[in-house]
Amino acid sequence: MISIKFCDRVRILYFCTSSFIFFLNFGDNIVAQTINWKFLPKGESNGACISSSDYSVAKICYGMEYVPSQTGVLTSYTMGFFVECLGNDLPIVTSTSCSMIDNTTIFDDCGGSGSFLIQMSGNTGNLNITAGQPIIIHQVCIDFHYLDSLDITLDDLTGVSMSIDLPNGESGTDDAPFAMDTASYQVFGIEECDIDTDCSIYFSSNQLAFFDTLVNGSIVIADTTSSRDVATQAFNVYDEINKFCGVPGGATDVNVTLRMVHTYDTYQNGLIDTYVGNTMKVTQGEAGILAHLPFNMHANSQSTSGDVRGIEMDVDFVNHLCVRADQIQILLNDLFKSSKIFTSASIIFKGIDGVAYGHSLYNGFFANGADLTGNCTLASTNSNPYSISGYGTSHFSTTSVNLSSPCHPALGLSGQDTLIVDPIIDGGLGPDDIITGFVIRILAEDVAGSGQLDDGSGNAPDDGTPGNLVTATIFEALPSILGFKITGCTFKELERKIFDVDIEATPKFLSRTDNTQYNIGLTNQVIDPLTPLNMIVSLPNHINNIVPGPGGFKVGQNVVFNNITLDRLESKSYYINASLSANAPLVDSVVENVEGVLKFMDQQDKTHPSFDEWNVSTMQPHSGIAHWHASCDTALWSKYLIAKNQFVPNKGSKLKFWHRYNTELHKDGGQVQISTDQGQSWVDLGPYFIQNGYNDYINNEPPNFGFSGSQNSYIESIIDLDTFKFRSCLVRFRLFSDATVATGGWNLDDITLSDLRASRSAYVTATINTITDVDSLRQIIQVVPCTDVYTTLDNGQGTLRRAVSCANSVDTISFLPEIYEDTILLNTDLTIDKSIYLDGRSLITIHQQGDYEIFNIGQLGSLHLKNLDFITSGNPSANMLLNNGFLILDGTFWFKEGIGNAKMNNNGQLEVRSNNVIKN
Repeated sequence: MISIKFCDRVRILYFCTSSFIFFLNFGDNIVAQTINWKFLPKGESNGACISSSDYSVAKICYGMEYVPSQTGVLTSYTMGFFVECLGNDLPIVTSTSCSMIDNTTIFDDCGGSGSFLIQMSGNTGNLNITAGQPIIIHQVCIDFHYLDSLDITLDDLTGVSMSIDLPNGESGTDDAPFAMDTASYQVFGIEECDIDTDCSIYFSSNQLAFFDTLVNGSIVIADTTSSRDVATQAFNVYDEINKFCGVPGGATDVNVTLRMVHTYDTYQNGLIDTYVGNTMKVTQGEAGILAHLPFNMHANSQSTSGDVRGIEMDVDFVNHLCVRADQIQILLNDLFKSSKIFTSASIIFKGIDGVAYGHSLYNGFFANGADLTGNCTLASTNSNPYSISGYGTSHFSTTSVNLSSPCHPALGLSGQDTLIVDPIIDGGLGPDDIITGFVIRILAEDVAGSGQLDDGSGNAPDDGTPGNLVTATIFEALPSILGFKITGCTFKELERKIFDVDIEATPKFLSRTDNTQYNIGLTNQVIDPLTPLNMIVSLPNHINNIVPGPGGFKVGQNVVFNNITLDRLESKSYYINASLSANAPLVDSVVENVEGVLKFMDQQDKTHPSFDEWNVSTMQPHSGIAHWHASCDTALWSKYLIAKNQFVPNKGSKLKFWHRYNTELHKDGGQVQISTDQGQSWVDLGPYFIQNGYNDYINNEPPNFGFSGSQNSYIESIIDLDTFKFRSCLVRFRLFSDATVATGGWNLDDITLSDLRASRSAYVTATINTITDVDSLRQIIQVVPCTDVYTTLDNGQGTLRRAVSCANSVDTISFLPEIYEDTILLNTDLTIDKSIYLDGRSLITIHQQGDYEIFNIGQLGSLHLKNLDFITSGNPSANMLLNNGFLILDGTFWFKEGIGNAKMNNNGQLEVRSNNVIKN
């Protein structure tokens, strides 16, 4: 074996064998080799290693960065380091070789020296290395529990050793020194950012914020394919771990969406070109994000007076960035240059949770007044083509279009080339208002009179359809977005919770009078001991028979635990036994009167963002002072009003609402939809109306039905939700409009979801001293009827036997989703002496483990079974079903055999439905 050792000063290699020593002097060509721990951002890939660093959960991955002294092939390596423990706790550690078979060993000495030894080894590899070129050979990921720094010390006994095959065929070892004997590595910094830090993002020159492009070099193009006229891209442009700006590191920082605003006529003259073609596009270059908005440049881009085209940029900052209004400015360019086209922009800033501070509506150059269609008399203009509401909204425009000859506009005066938008000066926000993102809308409008009548010849700018009054404007607007400028610290400090409070109830489903146990877990999240602590747990009114666990005492509906001590990162558990009162609510209702706290919300479709969405109006309510309203505009789009929260219908639940509407008959109209998969897909509720359902078809395409035409007075419509019972649902109202006639739209009021299952209605709050933990409020118990089955056990709360016992005649026994695809275990038969309906939805199997029937139906019993699977014990003398009363088999059944044969003994009335399928 040849051993390669480096001397610090004389730069001599000693090639050592058992019999002789070579002294070779490489002079200045020698390369110093090192091994160091290097932070790896989330997602960074090195060979077989992918970093899972996660700022939000304080998990850091380090790579062992090796700088070799020789060029050759690395065949194996070994290295060892001592790493500080978390008090007496060994942190969660994952260690793996990035290029070889891993052979890591971890020795825990946290209770002794306060550190653990991690020996990393990789073997059976052939990794090409180049002298002086750093390479990641191993990855270590550690859960630090929010420590600020980590001390790492080289283990002198293990050291660092690399086995290398050299180009000359020799084999050797490279003993790479650790960068220093002991190093302190920052986990998550808590120091303040430099107040003068520039965290700006410019789309013109910052290579970190360049968009992916289509084949033609455009980012988006006007296209009938939605995937081409909208683009969303995430950018990693800041190192939030080390708080560097303009350097990628950690996670995604900014999400940006670009979309086209397709042509529409803001004065309702009628749409001429919804599709401009790929010459209406967005590109990126030195001018930043550049919009190409052509007007009458070719056949596809013809325009009438009032036609509007544009782009929208939607920017969202991720949670680890914190930007105030006094830190940010938006930079636009070439917006108001000398033009034949009226160009304008609006910027809407977003606040907490991404909610816009205000709204902006584009009314047009003539502010909804008479435009120049059909004549060449200059109409009076309005200095404010926008109407805005709320704060944090700004609009910018100029009248630089020269309309001295209204039908033949000339280039106007040179306008403002660059524009800096300030949320305080231009939007009226306060300096400390939080900015979580913004929306930029740039619109270009043809404001000229009708210059020529399309003769249908098809020659540009003729579109081949005679009668369209196109203007004589021939121009391409080229507005651009340079980027945004942020000054000062933008990084949130990592949330360093003192406590982690976790509250759960067992079971989480309860019927009236059932027992439960609240389990409270309390963890010290900091490295210092905490003492003494006092915890107060508040229980809801319908929780009775409260019995605290050790150390707690009851005070009314509260349980108090005093003098709690928690060592460094220590966890402790407490419990409370209780029961649900006999009068706990079983059903709920959600009523949207619009006044007060809103239970529905606008779900924006930004295809045509210049039009309003659903709004609260006080013009014509059914009751009270307000109602929901959405108008039908001259654009092809849908507007959605969606329930804020999911709900669970019971048998007999109804959706009721009062409404009136005025839409273009057979074209525009309203629909009601439901989702059972958190909004991923939607089902139309038209077939489920039981009062005042859909009256006509919409969009000229029967059978696409809805509420269309005129209904001038309020009527109440009712939908039966029984089909969707026991499933988590969302409901929404959809107003569809095409691109022609604008009408009053749809008014909704007094929306009621009645007799719902009380979804997770019982909760507790834990307060520790004066600190209420954000995780302490848990909706932890779902109150359900005793006929609900939520466990596969044979006896006790939530079992099928309990449900059969407590059911009243003609009750339905329901299986909750928690046991779908599961098997219920029975030890004795279930006796049926009443009328019961049981539907397994083909998701439940019942297994009789004893030598008994599964169901024993007495002479007074009636059992309606639907979609169930059965397994018998296999005793040849036992029947799977014994019927001495009335039995209905409905749907699909699978009689799965045990040891013997599956049998049914019928001595009573048996009805097999026509759609029945029985498999054995």
